[in-house]
Amino acid sequence: MFNLFDNITPIYFLYLLYGASFLFLGVSMTAKDMKGSNLKLGESLWVLSSFGFIHGAHEWLELGIWIEGKNLLYQQIFAAKTVSVGFLIFSFIFLTQFGLALISIVHKRCLWKFKSAIMAGLFLIWLLYLLHDIGLHGLHFLIRADIGARYTFGFVGGLLTSYGLIAYSREISYLSRPVS
Repeated sequence: MFNLFDNITPIYFLYLLYGASFLFLGVSMTAKDMKGSNLKLGESLWVLSSFGFIHGAHEWLELGIWIEGKNLLYQQIFAAKTVSVGFLIFSFIFLTQFGLALISIVHKRCLWKFKSAIMAGLFLIWLLYLLHDIGLHGLHFLIRADIGARYTFGFVGGLLTSYGLIAYSREISYLSRPVS
C-alpha cells in the first residue's frame, strides 16, 4: 500500500513548517487592519509582511530543491538556487528595514538618516566576503552568497529588529504592561 509519508524525512517536515510559519507571518501582517490604531508600528508592518512572504518562499524553494534535486538537471538546480539566494537576500533586507523603522520610531528618526549608509555598508561587507575566494563559481559561489547574506543582512537585521522590538515595547508599556 502507498504511504504518502514514506519518503518524508524529519528535516523535510521541519522545513515545511518553517516556511509555513514565515508565510503565516506574512499573511497575518497583511490581514491586520491598523488604520484606526495609534501605534506607529502599524506604518511599517508591510515591511515585516514582505519579509515573511519572501523568506517563506525561500524556505519552500530550498525544500523543493532538496526533494526534487535528484530529478533535476544541473541548470535547473542552479537556476532554483539562484532564485532562492535572491529571495534570501531580499527577505533579510526587508527584515533590516523593519528593524531600522522600529528604531527610528523609538529614537525619533535618528537612525533613519543613516539607512542608506547602513545598507550600503552591509552590501559592501557581503560583496567583500564573496570576493574573498575569487575562484568560486557555480553552486559553490551561490552557497557562499547564501552564507554571506546570513552573516551580514540576516544577522544585522535580526539584531536591529530585536533591539527595535524591545525598545518599542518599553515605549508603549504605558498602554498595557503585560502586552508590551
